[in-house]
Amino acid sequence: RMGAFQLLQMDRIPAHAVLNESVEMCRAAGQPHAAGMVNAVLRKLDRAPVEWPTREVELSCPEWLLERWERHHGSEAARAIALAALEEPQKYVRVSAAGTRFQDIGSQSIVPLLELEPGHTFLDLCAAPGNKTAQALEAGVRAVACDLHLHRLRELRGLAVDLVVLDGTRPLPLARRFDRILVDAPCSGTGTLGRNPEIKWRLRPEDLTDLHGAGARRRGVGAAAGARRGRWFLGGCDKIGSIRKWLKSFPRFCPRTSRAWPRRSLRWSEAGPRSCIST
Repeated sequence: RMGAFQLLQMDRIPAHAVLNESVEMCRAAGQPHAAGMVNAVLRKLDRAPVEWPTREVELSCPEWLLERWERHHGSEAARAIALAALEEPQKYVRVSAAGTRFQDIGSQSIVPLLELEPGHTFLDLCAAPGNKTAQALEAGVRAVACDLHLHRLRELRGLAVDLVVLDGTRPLPLARRFDRILVDAPCSGTGTLGRNPEIKWRLRPEDLTDLHGAGARRRGVGAAAGARRGRWFLGGCDKIGSIRKWLKSFPRFCPRTSRAWPRRSLRWSEAGPRSCIST
């Protein structure tokens, strides 16, 4: 394997030197019988670019998922998404008065869109593991963090928030009105393939139907709560058009752009000036 890597990735090393050293290493390791096989295998390797049998193999991504991305984003963007998932992800940390937390840069970009102010009441409907809740607290808000599972909420016990175990697909048992609501609902996770490459091989097309149904119901509850007052944000780390599916269920929302946001971002607003959904 070391010899193959040198042949294919280190073009400054002559091929004859790679073969000679690899064979000598076999002998030095007490495996002289393997020297001939190593020599034969390495001689068959070609430094010319590899012609992949299919794009599924080339991009290390299921064909059905590539086709789905093409339908939603176009062929060029679909290929770019698959290639980006093969890059080594960078690590990011967020430093605040509460300490240091590992938090992806994409995750850190969400909370500022809510334009939180000191004294705001803030609801994080799907809070665990709590990175966005902790980030929101930096603005001086009064927060309530919710999740379906108690063991996941325990990760937030060190934060100055009220913790509530609830099912977000049902009417919320909260009488309090909120200035800001965050609904970062469970999704396919296909936007996190760089860190979780196993997702693309575990998912099946039929899985997405059930997942989007549950996500739409959960997000619908968030919409009903957010319509009372304030601004709310709907997000998810996927690349398969779940926001479009949600919009079909709530046609009163329509897209509008904002100069304060990146060009590729969309802001979704209702008739009232303070009720919005973003992705």
